[in-house]
Amino acid sequence: MNVPEGTAGPAKRERWTQQIETAKHATASTQSNAVTPLQSIAAVMQERGERYRERIAGVSKKVIGHVEPMEADETLSRSAQLEKWI
Repeated sequence: MNVPEGTAGPAKRERWTQQIETAKHATASTQSNAVTPLQSIAAVMQERGERYRERIAGVSKKVIGHVEPMEADETLSRSAQLEKWI
């Protein structure tokens, strides 16, 4: 590397390279409790899914009393209105 021999002398004497290797090994073996981006996205998507399910359940409770007495063809023809309510 074209580094003068004297430059590496203090590092050898003071065992810098051994300390650096020890620190690298300690850092590599330490596990992080940090949340990964993928875990974060999965948690957000799950939360949104739960909120959506709750919304749909609420709409179903409100609408079911109106839908049950209808004939099948009327239910189908009015199903397009459901999207407006949601």
